[in-house]
Amino acid sequence: MEVQLQELIDKIKDNGVKAANSEKSRIIAEAEKKAKDIIHAAENKAKEIEKKAHEEAALNEARSREALQLAARDLILNISTKVTNLFNEILMKESSKSFDQPTVSALVSKALKSMGSEGSYEIALNETDAKAFGEALKVELSSLAKGGITIKPTRNIDAGFRLIEKDSAISYEFTNQVIAENLAAYVNPKLAEDIKKAAGLS
Repeated sequence: MEVQLQELIDKIKDNGVKAANSEKSRIIAEAEKKAKDIIHAAENKAKEIEKKAHEEAALNEARSREALQLAARDLILNISTKVTNLFNEILMKESSKSFDQPTVSALVSKALKSMGSEGSYEIALNETDAKAFGEALKVELSSLAKGGITIKPTRNIDAGFRLIEKDSAISYEFTNQVIAENLAAYVNPKLAEDIKKAAGLS
């Protein structure tokens, strides 16, 4: 009887130990799985954060590069405008120097010959030139216009002249403004393009 009882006790102990060991193994395995899942999730999260950081860095770099290019373009255009304006100013001043009495006389003479000698004409000069050689010019060219020549002082001309056939829409303008505008129309686009090329923007 005592032997059977002892066997029963031993069996209960053995089953209890086995059950405990089995539960322990299950708990450890479950804990290890959870730990692996947590580590895997953390690694994925870290990769996602790193990817986003790279994308944001690339985007910021692209934006910075674009902003720099726009700033450089604006600077070059600003410089180009200033250089062009300076060029126009120099062109106006230099062309003004060319209109002395002999030059104006020669140009008006050619214009009158091409327009015909039958009409009457008005020669518009700036006030300084009109005062300095207007009358002399009128006398010199009178034989080329049977209808007569009138000298008209004006503030609208810096240098040069405007020849107008009276009672007609025909006129001939040879002023520093017109010369500068015509030259600038050709030169300025090329000048601006050269500046852009020098800056590597074209």
